[in-house]
Amino acid sequence: MADPTTKAELLEEIFSSYNAFEKLLSSFTNTQLLTPGVNGTWSIKDNIAHLAAWHQRVLVFLQGAARKSAADQLPDAIEEAGLDQANEQFYQMNKDRPLNEVLQAFRTSYIDVVGAVQALSQEELFEANWFVWMKGVPLWYTIAGNTFGHYQEHTEIIQAWLSASSEKRN
Repeated sequence: MADPTTKAELLEEIFSSYNAFEKLLSSFTNTQLLTPGVNGTWSIKDNIAHLAAWHQRVLVFLQGAARKSAADQLPDAIEEAGLDQANEQFYQMNKDRPLNEVLQAFRTSYIDVVGAVQALSQEELFEANWFVWMKGVPLWYTIAGNTFGHYQEHTEIIQAWLSASSEKRN
């Protein structure tokens, strides 16, 4: 799909990508969801926890946008620690959590992010200079990277692992 240009298109892309990811997840047994090695040492569960952690990160960002907070009032952990370190921190925080908790956190955080997106106006989402602290990047772009773009990325990772696993068995 082309980049969304309206709030409705953005929400539709979020909904459809999320539903496709959930459909993929439903095709696995709990054992498969917990099997390490999907990407590095991560299991599918770890990928789900990773997505939930990024939902939480973008949710704080969106809540700041709704309050018209300046960038310096939003969390700076990613800029300070770097993306790989943030991902490792998210992994360490979640690796021992039970599968049902991780799934619930993912689903709840998804609902929260959708609600936060719905609360923003078309202008807030798509005007490149609406939020000065976004430095000319429209807010929808950050949302995409933490929702539908992220679901698609991890769908590809999981499908590649599944294909490689199938080839090893044959």
